[in-house]
Amino acid sequence: DEARVDMDAVKAFAESIDVENVKSLGSSLIDAANSFESAGSTDFGVRFPDQAAEVNLIAVAHALDFASGYRHELHAHTGLGAWNTMKRGIVSMYNENPQLSASWLASLTAADISRLFAISGEPSTGQAPLIERILMCVHELGSRLTELKFENMGALVMHTIRSSNPPSSSELVKALVEAFPLTFNDVHDYDGK
Repeated sequence: DEARVDMDAVKAFAESIDVENVKSLGSSLIDAANSFESAGSTDFGVRFPDQAAEVNLIAVAHALDFASGYRHELHAHTGLGAWNTMKRGIVSMYNENPQLSASWLASLTAADISRLFAISGEPSTGQAPLIERILMCVHELGSRLTELKFENMGALVMHTIRSSNPPSSSELVKALVEAFPLTFNDVHDYDGK
């Protein structure tokens, strides 16, 4: 399905915004966005050799941005929240294999994930299911990229964007969901629907 924009709803939303309130909140939001601890920050503190490497890392980061259900366990055992734990692991992955290659992702073990993300598989920590989930995702990424003949996530993303005329975010989302149904399975029922 193609994403659609209801321009009347957009206009109504824009008219409902309290501009003065947004301005008053602005400085605190900017401070939070610039903080390393800010959830969702894509500043990985990495110097990329080119745009393709950056696209690749960001694509992998989005594939692995799902640990919020483990935030309490992660805070208790690592001192970091969900996103910062995942971010640290993603940067460690990049430092170990800057290409984040399909074959490397497919070869990772639970011990590798534990080491790279600095999380424990000990039952008492409650983090073992997170390690399993990360492992399932990186294995799916690696194996499907190999099947589809892409060297890494960035190559798939760039191919999809370049193949869409005009470039389309809905086409990119569709390609990711079709290529990685377990990783990007963000479909849930709400109120039985």
